Amino acid sequence: MKFETRLISPLEKVFPDEDLKAACYYRTTALINEYVSFQLAVKAMELTHNLTVEINSEIKDRVEIGHVGLVPSNMPNYRDHDGYLLRTTPGLYPDPILPGNKIHAVHEQWNSFWVYVNTKGLEKGKYEIGLDVVHENKTVSTEVFTLDLLNVEMADHGLKRTEWFYFDCIADLHNVVMLSEEHFKLIENYIENYVEHEINMILTPLFSPALEMHVGGDRPTVQLVRIMKDSGVYSFDFKLLDRFMTMCLEKGMKYFEMTHLFSQWGAEYAPKIYADVDGVETKIFGWHTRADSDDYKEFLKAFLKSLQEFLQEKGWEELCHFHISDEPNTSNIEHYSVARNIIKEIGFNAPVFDALSDYDFYERGLVDVPVASTEHIPKFIENNVENLWAYYCCCEYKEGLSNRFMNMPGLRTRVIGLQLYKAGVKGFLHWGYNHWYGHKCLNMDINPYLNTDADRGFPSGDAFLVYPGKNGHVSSIRLKLMQQAFQDIAACVALEKLAGREAVVAIIDEAMTVDFMHYPHDDQWLLSVREKINISISNLVVKDTSKSVFR
Repeated sequence: MKFETRLISPLEKVFPDEDLKAACYYRTTALINEYVSFQLAVKAMELTHNLTVEINSEIKDRVEIGHVGLVPSNMPNYRDHDGYLLRTTPGLYPDPILPGNKIHAVHEQWNSFWVYVNTKGLEKGKYEIGLDVVHENKTVSTEVFTLDLLNVEMADHGLKRTEWFYFDCIADLHNVVMLSEEHFKLIENYIENYVEHEINMILTPLFSPALEMHVGGDRPTVQLVRIMKDSGVYSFDFKLLDRFMTMCLEKGMKYFEMTHLFSQWGAEYAPKIYADVDGVETKIFGWHTRADSDDYKEFLKAFLKSLQEFLQEKGWEELCHFHISDEPNTSNIEHYSVARNIIKEIGFNAPVFDALSDYDFYERGLVDVPVASTEHIPKFIENNVENLWAYYCCCEYKEGLSNRFMNMPGLRTRVIGLQLYKAGVKGFLHWGYNHWYGHKCLNMDINPYLNTDADRGFPSGDAFLVYPGKNGHVSSIRLKLMQQAFQDIAACVALEKLAGREAVVAIIDEAMTVDFMHYPHDDQWLLSVREKINISISNLVVKDTSKSVFR
């Protein structure tokens, strides 16, 4: 029986119904503490059951391997796409990294194994990672990857990054009771995955997120703050919030973004909030509550004062950012302005940041930290906006804009790291770490392994980066690509500390001037940029051991 194998870069996506054209990728450099990814592509000429990949390396205990599974995409893209895609037809797409090192290989179809190396704590040096392809106790092919671990540790990437984290989706897909012990155990598992992949800020449901719903719609209730109202007087219990934030910090989280204080797309209504009113659980606010109602103003005044006191007592106040309303636009800027003024009048001065596209919101002083879409961010950059963040969602898919759709080249996803670094932005936001519901939550009975496009709501891959597994998370190749993007930023930061920003930008722009819409559509370009940055760091550290880019 014949087999073909090839080591390929993490930027490649292997489809079973096409020949593998990917270049060989047998070595890379890396910084200490970096997570390194590459792939082993395998093709059997005959139907082969129980084909296994075994690791042979002195750092075997640092190497994880999983099989890249295939998931269906009925809606891989919008009709008016820019053409910079791997394919545009519905079908099976490689995405989840399924645990285990064994597959059943269909004849003449390429398969991919994802190899993931944790270099934390390793000494500098060259490490060989042998991968033996075994069938019926016989090694049928061997590939060897060389990891050259350089003499410097990875720097912190320095950005705040949030991928919206949904408690309700975890509870539903794992069939556990909301905020039960089983739920918290699962949340802990996902948070470990979250932090490992260079995400350091988390959406924190003080009360149910007012996100991804039609007006009048609903999603499961999740509220970390217990609210009591007795004889018209509010009081608050922050025990669950304390538990969640403490767990996050213990797992390496650095920042918290509190759920939006008003409804999405314009701030016209209050979010759904429950309270014990004279001993009876009652929905006190929701779509029936105008944002500027006296009752909601009274609540916010009491709540934000108590929350601030709690955060100050814990020493967490500086870790928290707050939202008004997600993705407002000029048609509802007056509603947003009213909501923002309510918060100001209360005297609550925590930093406010929101995803938006219109510069008017920042110009009018309505948002402290604008989170601009990559499509519209040039105007913010031109005006030298301080504390500028970036985001993208389903709308950024033209003119080469980076995104994470399943049918996009890996380069198009990972390049966001170099773009964010060069633009000097301070943070990055995305709405979908694990949104396993349909568009606008109209269908909440979805299997993300079968329905990858939010029930035809968004191109496959927009709504989530992880899958639910038996005991917790299952990663995706897109999650790994985003991890690499932020490790690229960290490497840029490390070199900047040694050689200055101009030296880093010169490497990034050597082939062409890079921005959010312009960059070489060539995998080797990005891999080469990263190699040049790594080697430059290593050489400079050798020359001047007094300089440090350690964490």
